[in-house]
Amino acid sequence: MVHIEKDQWFSDVYGRALYLMDVLRHPEPTYSSMSSDEKDRFRQTQCDVEEVVRILGTHLDFALVMKWDGVIGWVPAAAVNIDADIHAYISVESLGQSSDVFFQYWYATPYIWGGITRAGIDCSGFTQRYYYDVLAKSIPKNSYDQRRLGRSKKLAEVVNHDLIFCTRKGGRGIHHVGIYFEGNVWHAHSEWGITRQSMAEFLADYEVLQVAAIVEG
Repeated sequence: MVHIEKDQWFSDVYGRALYLMDVLRHPEPTYSSMSSDEKDRFRQTQCDVEEVVRILGTHLDFALVMKWDGVIGWVPAAAVNIDADIHAYISVESLGQSSDVFFQYWYATPYIWGGITRAGIDCSGFTQRYYYDVLAKSIPKNSYDQRRLGRSKKLAEVVNHDLIFCTRKGGRGIHHVGIYFEGNVWHAHSEWGITRQSMAEFLADYEVLQVAAIVEG
């Protein structure tokens, strides 16, 4: 496993992603020829086209990058255009969408492990986008990190915008997260993509581990 120590990171190097690309847990030269299931084991998130990333170091044909949300991983070095004029992440203004508009826009988007775009998104990517595009609040990409935020509460106390953390019944502890809104749970289903389920339908499929209020009101 390739690792670059923090004290060896480049000090002030930023660049833009030239296209939508997967961010990998390890540099893997054969990644492009892998099956979808194999890629899922390596992919932890994605960089969108023109997204600014911090470049921490290089190894062979790969660059170690950090995204704005703190996720670190490997991308092809040639896929990032270094820009000496960029010295920090460039903030993107929240869309300020209503929940209804957001859900309509993302509905039926296919599921991709680690995905962050309309081409494919996963459960925690969907909740991260919701909190930024609707509520103008930055939250981590990983569902385990999201679970640490906010105030834990009972399911009976759930209100709009709360995150529901759960596992699929009989699914060997796979961690999942959805958004509660107006009596329904919106989430990125591994087979259906972005979908809406009534609370009863959701609870028939998932065992709730925690409800978290990230925003109050």
